[in-house]
Amino acid sequence: MDGTQRQARIAFIGAGRHANNLLYPCLAQIPEIDLVAVCDQKEDLARHAARAYGARRWYTDANRLLGEEPELDGVVIVGAPQMMSTLGAQVLRTRSLPIFVEKPPAINAAEAEALATVAREQGAWGQVGFMKRFAAAYVLAKQATEEPWFGPVSTIHCKFTNGESGCLWGLDHAGVSFLTGQAIHSFDLIQHFGGSVVEVYGRYLERSPVRHGFAITVVFASGAIGTLNVNSFESWQCIDEYLSVSGELNYLTVDDMLYLHLYRQEAWGKLDMPGLVQNFSQEWRPTGPVAPDMRLLAGYRDELREFARCLLEGDRPGPDLEAGASALRVGEAVWASCRSGRAEAVAG
Repeated sequence: MDGTQRQARIAFIGAGRHANNLLYPCLAQIPEIDLVAVCDQKEDLARHAARAYGARRWYTDANRLLGEEPELDGVVIVGAPQMMSTLGAQVLRTRSLPIFVEKPPAINAAEAEALATVAREQGAWGQVGFMKRFAAAYVLAKQATEEPWFGPVSTIHCKFTNGESGCLWGLDHAGVSFLTGQAIHSFDLIQHFGGSVVEVYGRYLERSPVRHGFAITVVFASGAIGTLNVNSFESWQCIDEYLSVSGELNYLTVDDMLYLHLYRQEAWGKLDMPGLVQNFSQEWRPTGPVAPDMRLLAGYRDELREFARCLLEGDRPGPDLEAGASALRVGEAVWASCRSGRAEAVAG
């Protein structure tokens, strides 16, 4: 053995703004990845990405890439959901290679489930870019909820906001677009902590075609309950995100993907401090530069590292294609509830 670290040989299809801002720059900090090739229909984007991030070759045709790169272990696909579901199915059918796709993995739940079915039929799998699962504060929070002392998850409260958000990808309503392209993060996150959502009740407010919000109550298959506030009334310039999870006499909160507060009844209940209100909590927050690299803290680096790990170890990622379809189904049930004025079951 020469001690050389084994690497996952990966190709990127897509070299647009999201990929260049948030994904490609992470590769330098993931020694498990060997970027073999990049592909984009625009030659200047493909050339730039190959030169900037160290790929050995670039392509403008995905068919040619798949035909000329026989040693690939997996493919990352980043673009519009229609592009990702179409090319994802092509990669799976042509090469049976695992894929990483951004969220949403398809334009609707039916097409996302169809993509997951193709993966199963080809004996492969796919990962969806739900990067919040890999944000450090959420990773620690998830570990806490799985400890026996925390108790079963009983309530979940979640807030997710961003700036003005209009129609995307040919969808016919900005509210649907927001649920599909933005709030989908929250729909995955609450199911990551609470399990499958089986029922939702939603109310919708629209101030303009690009400013809208949803107030949602949810019921989980476990019997747990929750609420969500997802809206585009706030600013892109400032994160305003919140998660609260209650167990039994224990609870935690995560603010802005960065700060974890954990209250553990057992730890403080044993202290001999009569007459003192025992409302203490443990806290985790990132340390380091005043302006931290949000690509790391928000989970973009570690979602790609997870993809590489699964390729190398023959494992399956947590946020798989089925999770992508599930999050889309929650969003579709929310919109149906807003239209009907009553609670709606989430399709299984």
